[in-house]
Amino acid sequence: MSFADDYTAFQTRIAAMAPYITLDNTSVIMILGQAFLSSIADLEVALSQSAPNITYTTAAGTALAIKAQDYGVSPSNGTAATISVVFFTQVAPATTITVPIGTIVGTGGDGVTTPSVNFSTMASVVISSGTTASSPVTATCTTTGSIGNVTAGSVVSTSLAQTSGVQVSNALTVGSVSNPNGAGTGGVDPDTDPVIKNKIAARVTPFTTAANAQAAMLAISGIYDVYVFDPLLGSGYIYYYWCDSTGNVSGISGGTPATVADGTYYLATPTLTGTAALVDTALRAVLPFGIVPRIGSYSGSTSQVPFQVEDLSAMTVHFYAPAAVQTSVVTPLIQSGVTTYIQGLIHGQAPTPAGIYAACQAATGQALTNLYVSSSTPALPSGVSTIANTQIWRAINPTITVVRDSS
Repeated sequence: MSFADDYTAFQTRIAAMAPYITLDNTSVIMILGQAFLSSIADLEVALSQSAPNITYTTAAGTALAIKAQDYGVSPSNGTAATISVVFFTQVAPATTITVPIGTIVGTGGDGVTTPSVNFSTMASVVISSGTTASSPVTATCTTTGSIGNVTAGSVVSTSLAQTSGVQVSNALTVGSVSNPNGAGTGGVDPDTDPVIKNKIAARVTPFTTAANAQAAMLAISGIYDVYVFDPLLGSGYIYYYWCDSTGNVSGISGGTPATVADGTYYLATPTLTGTAALVDTALRAVLPFGIVPRIGSYSGSTSQVPFQVEDLSAMTVHFYAPAAVQTSVVTPLIQSGVTTYIQGLIHGQAPTPAGIYAACQAATGQALTNLYVSSSTPALPSGVSTIANTQIWRAINPTITVVRDSS
């Protein structure tokens, strides 16, 4: 309702008190009523204007960018693309021509519907007397975003006076000059509102499962297996492990040995390079705000080092079963059962004979007897693991041989 409607309703509600009070607009109660209703109207306007900015799901523009900072998200302003261009002339000049830094080059456009994509040179270059081309020079797009990722050979215009006779090209070869970086690269569009909201959503999603974190790490080229866990459930820290297809880990050095309350070892402030740095960045990008990843470690005999992945590469499993049980049927089931069992071990657990026997029985559904492991690489511990909180066991493309004994 409008202010006038509200005021009329206010008059109606106090009309029953008319014998005792004055209802004209100059009375104290009516003046107070007007003031109160006016404040309510102002508050309604303010709320209607600010309500969309209360949550990140409805905020937009600058308000959303400010709201993102509350969640530890910094919206990207995008980056400008770069190209490499060569200046040239049709006829070799008698004297050296200098092309100054900041010279504008562009795609030209059509002057009607397609604007020119322009670039500014980052250094000066020369066309020496007696030659017809300069060396390649880098130019940065004057507009941020993917618009600057132009194709090689598309830059044809320059801000240099036409009377100079100097032309420009970002072709891969200009005359006899090789220009391999001619195409525009590196142009990234600024984050749009939907992109910013997705980044915030990734931060506020409760860390109830390690699946999204593991998926992000597995997306890194060369990563074969990963593992993420929170030993204290809600501590604000998670611990992670990974390996390549050979069971190796690289790119982790230095760091300070540390231990958490449950005895889990980790490395504080290590130096990460190469694949290790890519894995850490991918993990942090999907973790909710406030959750800090730590690299698990292994306590060796002399020092604490990054975690180790123990690769169970080969194993021989023996069994005996009644004649009705076909070897060709149970062999792939045993192989699959052993692999699944090894892959399912969590941090600090090592495979045991009992665990392998149970996995084989469950996988085959058969009453196998005299089931035992005669050999494995590396050797299995005979009983409960003594390497708790030190290693991750994995079966990386293992060779599992199944032997049926006669009795």
